[in-house]
Amino acid sequence: KPEKAHRKWENSDFNFDDVLQGMMALFAVSTFEGWPGLLYRAIDSHAEDVGPIYNYRVVISIFFIIYIIIIAFFMMNIFVGFVIVTFQEQGEQEYKNCELDKNQRQCVEYALKARPLRRYIPKNPYQYKVWYVVNSTYFEYLMFTLILLNTICLAMQVSHT
Repeated sequence: KPEKAHRKWENSDFNFDDVLQGMMALFAVSTFEGWPGLLYRAIDSHAEDVGPIYNYRVVISIFFIIYIIIIAFFMMNIFVGFVIVTFQEQGEQEYKNCELDKNQRQCVEYALKARPLRRYIPKNPYQYKVWYVVNSTYFEYLMFTLILLNTICLAMQVSHT
């Protein structure tokens, strides 16, 4: 005979019950840490003090996707760009504040723009073969492909449950 067991419904660590908890949940989404679990819990959410219903609010996934695109990618790029521009401006300001005369300033600019005239080519035949392979475009494409495959492998999430 089946028996009725007493059960208790508890919220997950990240929820949208109040503003602070909602901000923490959205921050977790923007860091890409555990956001799929939060997405599935949000999709299954029903009403206050009621347990989840499987795929009750599938439309909420659109919010998560738009949020990730706007916040995680766009805003992060703006922040990184701001940091780079600030560093460049500080470097230019330091360069303008240094006490160099016109001749010294031209010398520094010339040294910064200088490029080597000759390319180093090894004289040892074994070193030359390795140097030739490493400087080839095929090697560059191979390294790019390996880095891309490594990135894809690291990006895949594996669940062992």
